[in-house]
Amino acid sequence: MKRSALSAVAVCLALMSCGQDPAFTEKSIEGTPGTTEGGATSGDGSANAGGVKSRKFAFGKSVTPIVADYLFVLDNSISMVKYAQKVASGLAAIPASSFPESSKLAVMTTMAAANPLATSLVAHQDVARQNYACIDREPGFLELVNAQSIKRFQSCSGVSSDYAAKYSLQACEQSWFEPFAENASGQRCFSAALQNPFSPVGCEAGLLALEQILKRNDGKPLFRQASAVNVIFVSDEQEGCKTPETRGQFSDAAKLVRMIKENSGVSSVQFHGIVPTNVSDGIRKYTTEISATGGVAIPMDQERADYRDVIQKIIESKTDLTSSDFDLGEAVEEILSVEVNGSRITNYEFDGRSVVKIPYLDAGKPSEIVIQYN
Repeated sequence: MKRSALSAVAVCLALMSCGQDPAFTEKSIEGTPGTTEGGATSGDGSANAGGVKSRKFAFGKSVTPIVADYLFVLDNSISMVKYAQKVASGLAAIPASSFPESSKLAVMTTMAAANPLATSLVAHQDVARQNYACIDREPGFLELVNAQSIKRFQSCSGVSSDYAAKYSLQACEQSWFEPFAENASGQRCFSAALQNPFSPVGCEAGLLALEQILKRNDGKPLFRQASAVNVIFVSDEQEGCKTPETRGQFSDAAKLVRMIKENSGVSSVQFHGIVPTNVSDGIRKYTTEISATGGVAIPMDQERADYRDVIQKIIESKTDLTSSDFDLGEAVEEILSVEVNGSRITNYEFDGRSVVKIPYLDAGKPSEIVIQYN
């Protein structure tokens, strides 16, 4: 079954490096967050007081998605603290109105597992597990960072006080959150999710980690259905660990996009990155996979004050959404109305389950589709 014309923008931030830095602190993050206007968005299938649900879709070439999921895959190596700070500062400086109508962010790390399906995860054989106790319990390791994962790590027997103290901000309870959401103390969820011990991991594998979290989540969607996904890799190293055979495990974009669509039923997927341009022989180049999905790749630059311009380009990236099958993402009893650019139409088809097909749409022109149902 075809999915809706919206794709979840998943932003995967892969941050890689080495050299000990101070703890990640809220006061070091510059910029003023924007404000969110209005109440709940109408593009998420929420019901109003009368039980009527409404979902919006963007359609046509070069349209901005309405429902967007941004998954940041954070390189957790030691040199990445300063880059994580710049990413947090950059996002905080972007107006909230820049984001698609229904946007969510999440953060995971680039640390891969020896076996992603194991009940108790153990880091990949190329990860320097001997560097500190509880590295296998690190937040973001084949999971999305939230308050529960940080508390679990801080209470892990053997973790040093120095590493536990790296989490100076109170993380939010939810794994997916709005771009400028804050915790009860007024600290940004995104800033808190970017905290990490940033140790000498020795194996930064964002592509492999993405594949593994999808395998581990088999049967449990990682992204919102019918959303626009952009995976953003942010790293000062290319995809790679120590051994050639490990490098051979890394997935290419085509396989990962297929896995994401099968896992979550999204409409489109793009990879993006703040990544280096140089690459050693035998190591997969992030820009190759980013280019394969039509995403935005920006060279990692130590001199930038922050990455607001990079994130802005990623947010504003357009997607060709040309399927005229719009999946509402849930069982539907009745279609109440269908509007195209504000005009109600009747020449649509409903499959009796969740998909509305609208014939004769012009894929060369951007359109807004609003479907009401119950």
